Amino acid sequence: MTLNSRQQLRKTLRQQRQSLSIDAQTVAADLLSQRLETLKFIQQSNNIAMYLASDGEISLAPAIELAWQLGKNVYLPVVSEEQGQMNFVPYDRATILHLNRYGIAEPSMDELSTTLLDASELDLVLMPLVGFDRHGARLGMGGGYYDRAFAFMQGPSTGLTASKFKIPKLIGVAHSIQEVDTLDTASWDIPLDGIITDQTWIETHIEP
Repeated sequence: MTLNSRQQLRKTLRQQRQSLSIDAQTVAADLLSQRLETLKFIQQSNNIAMYLASDGEISLAPAIELAWQLGKNVYLPVVSEEQGQMNFVPYDRATILHLNRYGIAEPSMDELSTTLLDASELDLVLMPLVGFDRHGARLGMGGGYYDRAFAFMQGPSTGLTASKFKIPKLIGVAHSIQEVDTLDTASWDIPLDGIITDQTWIETHIEP
């Protein structure tokens, strides 16, 4: 897949999810949360990275409420514009949010004074997808933030092996309409352990 065709696919899939009605988005978010609740790795995880939806992404709001009810620690990704990196900050009902340069809600600068959690200390990461296939290949927004944040899972440049880290499970999250037949992968793409949508759970590397 060429760069242009990848960009065109990204545009098409984003338009599809943006076109969903508010009612359809609400139903999808509730179905997703119900599906997550049945998967055992949710019960087994303590530190869970989630996201606040934008651009038509399927919402994790009901799932975040579920995680809080289960006593889980929820973290949100925060993008560092200067360093091009993604960090993870604790998130609860009292967290003050603002919109970043991409229009995505994230903890305000006051919240960033709290202790950041290293990506390797997460048990579970629920990351938004633009597109995906049944083999676990994914298409993101193109910024590469998640790939850089979890590059240690492929063996970091420091010479440390991935076994030095506590490896989180990486689960892609999307509307079912974002599935495509096949996607090319690059050497820097971090493989997913599974994909969950409003309609199904797709196992790639782990059992639900």
